[in-house]
Amino acid sequence: MMAFGPVWEAIADCKLAGDRVTMCTGDNVLTAWSITQCGIYTTCIIIMEGPHFCTLSPDVMRNIVPRLWVLAWSSPEDKQLLVETLNDHDDIIGVTGDGANDGPALKTANVGFSMGVTGTEIAKEASDIILMADNFLSIVKAIMWAQYVNDSVHKFLQFQITTDITAVIITFITALALSGEEGALSAVWLLWINLIMDTFTPLALVTDPASPVLLNHKLNCWRLERKLNLFVGMLKNWYFMGIMAITFIGLSFLLGLYQV
Repeated sequence: MMAFGPVWEAIADCKLAGDRVTMCTGDNVLTAWSITQCGIYTTCIIIMEGPHFCTLSPDVMRNIVPRLWVLAWSSPEDKQLLVETLNDHDDIIGVTGDGANDGPALKTANVGFSMGVTGTEIAKEASDIILMADNFLSIVKAIMWAQYVNDSVHKFLQFQITTDITAVIITFITALALSGEEGALSAVWLLWINLIMDTFTPLALVTDPASPVLLNHKLNCWRLERKLNLFVGMLKNWYFMGIMAITFIGLSFLLGLYQV
């Protein structure tokens, strides 16, 4: 077996992150089959030539693209058609390329990666990101940092909404309990709490270093499902932490009120 070195590891990391690597090349089938030994090859895959692929009906295309891992003898139009068909599955498509024949696919994809060293100007203009090093490992690092940013925003939003809702409810309930007087949290206290919540604590939540472990947090379902998971996580977080904070602060406030 050929020794592909770091490329094998990079493709394995992509699979770990839930990303499927599909090769779309203008070379012949035998050459494409040899390249698949770098880790792209799996069981029950489909290898097809571009001229045959473009003759299929749209329904057949949509059915086979989840198992289509290699598209050989492909023209620029075939590559673009493959990206458009994958988009019909609501997948997030990233395309890498360096030549003018990759321009249509780079433009159609959700994220286009062009090679900064060997890439043509057409490919660079059509892409969204230009890789300064023509290395597949750079894409794996981009996936890791994308997950890092996503998780940091997730944690920050959950913390902010939980603390803000808790502070508003405590102020409202205690103000009603005191018949219109100032509640447990005065305006000055709310400003101090907000200062702490918007500075030191969020910084602590988003300063964790990025690591390959983040590749386990798959990003391939971030459109609707990811948004729903975000709000469900916020509700769970507020239910456990917010209710506990409201109960503790409310009881402390009532005990202090009756002692006075």
